[in-house]
Amino acid sequence: MATLPDMVSYFNQETMVSILVPKSWSGAIVDSSKFRIFGLPEPGFEEYFDEYKVSMSYELQKPDSSNDSWFESLIAQNNALMQQDYNEYKLLQEQTYEIGGHKTYCKHYSWREENTGLRLFQMQALIVGSPYKFYLINAAVLESLERKYIPIFENILNSTRIIPRN
Repeated sequence: MATLPDMVSYFNQETMVSILVPKSWSGAIVDSSKFRIFGLPEPGFEEYFDEYKVSMSYELQKPDSSNDSWFESLIAQNNALMQQDYNEYKLLQEQTYEIGGHKTYCKHYSWREENTGLRLFQMQALIVGSPYKFYLINAAVLESLERKYIPIFENILNSTRIIPRN
């Protein structure tokens, strides 16, 4: 098992999400429903990027439907769209479990970026916040850095706590 870096708590008041993140990482609030965290710059990718950093984002969304099976429908629609839209999309694993008492769907997949030809590894999770909201979590890393960062992404995801509003 990979050794994890020192972690610190981060709380985003807009989304009411609390997570543990590596102490050296930075964050940015994208808007009132989304925030993103970034790792340190990784050398060796200057040919493709001005500065390459792994990233992970959390976004609060509302389901398109209010029927009882909206979460399962969301998963199926999401998977179908990715197969259609991502170049050389390959689903590596998927599972449904609970994080902090909330139903969670998580998948790992890879795909090839068309412009650079680089293969990317991603982790995506959907967490039910309530019957009226869910969280979309995306984490991306170049495939060559997968072993270094996937354990960190998984640790961050599994530390997720949705704080109820009073």
